[in-house]
Amino acid sequence: GEMHSVQIGVNGKVYTTGNNNKGQLCLGDLENRDYFHEVPRISNVVAAAVGLEFTLILLENGDVYGCGTNEVGQIGQGQDTVISQKPMQIEKLSNIDEISTG
Repeated sequence: GEMHSVQIGVNGKVYTTGNNNKGQLCLGDLENRDYFHEVPRISNVVAAAVGLEFTLILLENGDVYGCGTNEVGQIGQGQDTVISQKPMQIEKLSNIDEISTG
């Protein structure tokens, strides 16, 4: 369930494809995709990173969004959120220049 990909277009939009068992494609559902789909309501993207069943997205203004599993805090949403099928802003992060996962 960890195989997914993310791309950023020159238009600042983000596109995802692959396994989506934890909502890691940020598309609002748990359906796997076999071709790239635009993540709705996200723009001005400058970087993205994928991890084991989660995705992080960095916007031009330094805000970071995450989707997918948060079972051990991967998308920074606290203990009450186990997964997110849509991008959620990581409230305690701002002015971020770069992101990565490991």
